[in-house]
This record gives sequence, structure tokens and C-alpha cells, in this order.
Amino acid sequence: MLFADRRNLHRQVTIASDPIHVPRASRTTCVMKIAIIGAGIGGCSAARFCRQEFKDAEIHVLERTPRVGGRACVFESGGHTYEAGASIVHSRNRYLADFAAEFKLGQVAPPQTRLVLHNGRPVFEGSSFKPLTLAKMLRRYGLGPLRLERWVERFLRKFEHIYELQGRSQAFTSPKKLLAALDPEFEAMVSETLKRRLEQDGFDKRMVEELVAGIVRVNYGQGLDVGVFVGAVALCGSGGKLWAVSGGNHTLAEKLLEASGAKLITDAKVLRIELGQQRYTVEARCAGAERFVEEYDLVFVAAPQHEPLELQIVKGSQNLTAQIARRYQRIFASFYSAPPCHLALHCGSPPAGTILSTSPGFNIGQYNSTGGEDLIWKVFSEPQSELFSKSSLRPSGGHTPTRRRRERKTSPFGRKGSILL
Repeated sequence: MLFADRRNLHRQVTIASDPIHVPRASRTTCVMKIAIIGAGIGGCSAARFCRQEFKDAEIHVLERTPRVGGRACVFESGGHTYEAGASIVHSRNRYLADFAAEFKLGQVAPPQTRLVLHNGRPVFEGSSFKPLTLAKMLRRYGLGPLRLERWVERFLRKFEHIYELQGRSQAFTSPKKLLAALDPEFEAMVSETLKRRLEQDGFDKRMVEELVAGIVRVNYGQGLDVGVFVGAVALCGSGGKLWAVSGGNHTLAEKLLEASGAKLITDAKVLRIELGQQRYTVEARCAGAERFVEEYDLVFVAAPQHEPLELQIVKGSQNLTAQIARRYQRIFASFYSAPPCHLALHCGSPPAGTILSTSPGFNIGQYNSTGGEDLIWKVFSEPQSELFSKSSLRPSGGHTPTRRRRERKTSPFGRKGSILL
């Protein structure tokens, strides 16, 4: 989200039909000042792009936690580090792939695991031998999985038009206008449900309610009533090459911030952004209850704005807070050093590395350590107290989670899921 004072303009940065202008630095200063709220991948990328566009700008990145990376964070267990959130990058994400190459960061592929679709009991069990899994899928779902793969590929090709638009410095004043520029069909995909669109496109009901539902739930913790655009993003993670940064995806954010030369202000809770006569005033509370107040020419909000929203955004007599806040889906993530009990789950042995629930409940995935040497099991579920009451989710070789962490996830233009696309 970008705030720019249109009353003091010096250059147009787009060639779109609905242009956005960037303000000239204040007359009382020689240098443009830019504030970026949030030090996740989005905020640190914004800092890097701002530095490329405004060589002499003074850039401040305000982060409410003590660290950089946002949802991309790691934890240690047994001498290894593991991704706790934002753990996967799609190979078609050109920006992150280019950043990783520029900073000479290695890539780690996710483990190749056996797939189980589960609705209380297994409805589909894959094999560790990939051709056999494909044969089983064709037997249960016909040519549906192959058609779905082509459906996702068409979506990706249209979505990749964004790189061409941004390469020409085009920008848009709303997500809807951006989507319409990518493809006329995309705007409608935000409001139409995934289930209805797949039914209209002739996909088999069984495949949609089992395979597609499992994929959407593991990414967003929601059902088939998500928007088509959101569902398509989730389905992208079921194919193509996926990777993570060796050492943790958070290192991308750290390298981007370092390359930007921005000043990082941690433990800074931003309370208010207000448009004054010429510039934006940003008010924050820093560590030790210290009050922070600064004026800026540009302000980027690169942090999730979920309800209840404590940040106040004010323009004259208008309080824009209610227009910006969004509801988020809360998901609990638990990490286990031992696999789940396959007998309690009624699954074959050895335990499957990926167990996708086709209905509300839980999803289990096997993940590499950030160096690729060791494995851990991650469970997305309902609250922990209810999770432990279910014997089927107790690990077969360990007694307690290695680590527990609350996560919030939702959809693009409402927020991202665990796949960075």
C-alpha cells in the first residue's frame, strides 16, 4: 500500500491509463524521505526498489518485532534450523529468483514425499514411486489432474504479464485495476468462488472435493468457497518447481534491506499515519515506550492490516482505518520431530510425508531443515488444546511438539498464504 502526496509532484512513474505520481522532496529539505512499515519480504523489497528509483532518498524501515523477515522466520531444534512460515517459493517468482541469484543464495528443494488425501480416513494414497502415484490418480480422477495442470499453467502465464507491466514502470491505484490489466478475466476471479468456477469448467466433483480441497486447505486453512484467484494461487504450489533459500527465506529480506542502505528501526509499533499540509506524519512507539514522530514524502504500508487494526490512517477529517482492515484466517502450526502414527490415521507405512485433509481439521507436511540435512513434520490445525485430544495426531516417536507457533494466513489482496508466488 503506497501513500503519496499528489499536491507536490515532480515526476510520473507510470504509463498506465490511471497514472500514479510521486512527490518532490519537501521544499524545506534536500532529500526525499520514505517510510516503509514492515520489514518482511514485501517491505525489504520495497526498500530495495525505492533505492534504485531514488538514489539519494533517506529510507526508514519500521518493524514492530526485533527481527527482519516477517512471516519468513526459522527456529532451531536438534542442532538444525527449520522454516516456520513462508517456507516455499515458486520457481516462476522472478523477483525472488533474481534476488537469490544476485545475492548468491543457495536453494533447497522440498523433500519428495508420499501424498495422502484424508477425510477422517484415507480417500487416496499415493506411492513413493511417482509414476505409480500418477497411475492411481488417473484411475480415481480420470484425466482431471492433467486438465487441472493445464488450467493452472494458463493462469500462471496470464499472471506473469505483471513482470512486463512493471518492467514498463506501470502502476495502479487499486488491486482491481492491476488485475484487469493482467487479464480481463482476473477481476471477476476475485469474487467468484473456486468451486463454482471449476464446476463450470467441467472438472469432476470428486477431484474438486478431494484433491483441490486438500491443496486449498493446506495453503489457506479455508474451503472451496475462496475466490478463484486465491484458489489458483494455491494450486500453483501443487506443480512446478518449488524451492527455499538455504539458511532460511528470511535471509532474502536481510540481504534486500542491506542492499537498500535503509535505516532499520526495530521494536517500533506504528500507531498513526496522517497526511498534513505537505507530507505524511508517522507516529510510532518504540522500545522502552519511546515516542517516534517523523515526516515523510512517501509511506509504504507493507504489513498485514488485520482486524482489530490498531494503526490509525488519517487524511484530513477522514479516518481510513475501517476501509483498510481485513479479517484473517487464524491457523495453528505445530512442529514434530517424529512422524504421526500411521495406524491411528489408517494410512500405510511408512508414514506419508504429506497428508491433506479434504475437510476442516488438520494438514501434515514433511519439511527439510534450512540446510536440507534433516526432516521435521509440520501440522496446520485447530487450536492446540483440541489438537492433543485427538490420538490420531500424536506423533509415533515423540511426545511433544518441537515448537508451536500461531500463524495467520489469508489470500492475496487480503493477504498471502504460505506459498510465495
